[in-house]
Amino acid sequence: MKMLLMGLTFVATHAFGQADFNAEIQRTLQASVQAEVRWALQQPPRTVTAQTSPRSAGGRHDFYSEGDYWWPDSTNLQGPYLQRDGLSNPDNFVAHRQALIRLSQIMGALASAYVLQPDRRYSEQALRHLKAWFVDTTTRMNPSLTYAQAIKGRVTGRGIGIIDTIHLMEVVQAVQVMEAQLDAATVAVVRSWFRMYLHWLTHHRTESKNGRRRIITVRAGLCRWRPLPALPAMTRCLPYAGIGTKLFYFPSKWPPMVVSRSNSGGRNPTVIPCSTSMRWQ
Repeated sequence: MKMLLMGLTFVATHAFGQADFNAEIQRTLQASVQAEVRWALQQPPRTVTAQTSPRSAGGRHDFYSEGDYWWPDSTNLQGPYLQRDGLSNPDNFVAHRQALIRLSQIMGALASAYVLQPDRRYSEQALRHLKAWFVDTTTRMNPSLTYAQAIKGRVTGRGIGIIDTIHLMEVVQAVQVMEAQLDAATVAVVRSWFRMYLHWLTHHRTESKNGRRRIITVRAGLCRWRPLPALPAMTRCLPYAGIGTKLFYFPSKWPPMVVSRSNSGGRNPTVIPCSTSMRWQ
């Protein structure tokens, strides 16, 4: 719900007119939006530096998570983890993922309330969190997911770890919604952070199952990180502005989903196979 106002604004204003739309959403969502923003205004920033895991191969500022379905080997507790598909291990490290979800909830609530009423309390609270996550060198997160979705004893991070940052969608949208009241210098640094992340996302190479190096977007990437189309506008990176993503579902045969990357002429020169979108592996 927290992104409903931002997500539907464009469609609704064109279908019904700005005045009618604003009146309708205020009548329908005012109470729930105000309840969420009251909570958001009370939340202090908490970034990836607040909690760390001794199993992480990264540093204090690196996002780290572990694959949900991987468990200790009961016959060799010090050995590599084994997969138990569909069964989440409650002892795996998820604190960074939870912190990012919390950030998305806070920013979404602030931006939704701002759409109803551009109160400076909302933009000022958003700035606190933006500075902590993307600006302050003591608390900021590094713009990469190198150590996400790690598996103990097997791999220090996987390309599919980019699924953990789908929650940045709310952050990107919130900045765009509230930018008129946000400090320009802070927004510039936040844009720079997302620009570096976009570069990492489209250029970083990771180990494949057969040991060869590959760019993460070749298989795991684009359909797993749905905010990608929003990043060029946020970062103002024109080279990426023409990249479109379309999802196509197929019946029983693999791959169940592919991502088609279209060029400016509407042609699709490449088709990228990948596993089911949003599935934890």
